[in-house]
Amino acid sequence: MRRTTLFCKRPDPGGVKTRLVPPLSELGAAELYAAMLEDTLEACLGERGFETALRFSPAEADEWFAGKFPRVVDRAPQRGADLAQRLTAHFADCCSALGTEVVIASDAPCLAMATVVSAHEALEGGADLVLSPDAGGGYTLIGLASPQPALFCGVVMSSDQMAARTLAIARDMGLDVQVLAKSRDVDLPQDLELLAHGLAGLAPSLADFPTRTAACLRRLLPELFS
Repeated sequence: MRRTTLFCKRPDPGGVKTRLVPPLSELGAAELYAAMLEDTLEACLGERGFETALRFSPAEADEWFAGKFPRVVDRAPQRGADLAQRLTAHFADCCSALGTEVVIASDAPCLAMATVVSAHEALEGGADLVLSPDAGGGYTLIGLASPQPALFCGVVMSSDQMAARTLAIARDMGLDVQVLAKSRDVDLPQDLELLAHGLAGLAPSLADFPTRTAACLRRLLPELFS
């Protein structure tokens, strides 16, 4: 079985995308994050090449996610104090000889589903690690063939060296690494303009076009589209 797991947060104002404030308000940042989350999840659910799961935070948000996304039965809270611990725990729980496991971010609405499918194919083909770097130095997708807790030790998460450091550790460990097409997440104010440009370069007719994200960003920051 191929499974793609979306790491996500409940879109509470003041609890998500706080580095986008300003130019957005706390409410606007939460609205944009909610749009990105919904677009990413809908794209995953529309892809027949894998099953879709959710790993969310905070832990008490299960009722919200169950009500908002009833089609996703495989959902559970993330475990760990930070992203490194949460990824370590997740892959320890979920890597299996019976299938492939890929984790994607919920704030990269332009991540193509074809890239996600390619990640599963690479793992099936013998790769130990697959990674889709983002333009800010992190990554929006990671897949492992087996648990590799050492991979996340000594990596400053959400930094501009996150992907490079992870890849360096992987190669020192002798892992077979496949680097996939770059994508972009949305963390900083400058990412908003880049997102607008990225959306303008996509055909709205694409099956995984992030319609909600485009509409929300246009509403919140119309000047980016003038």
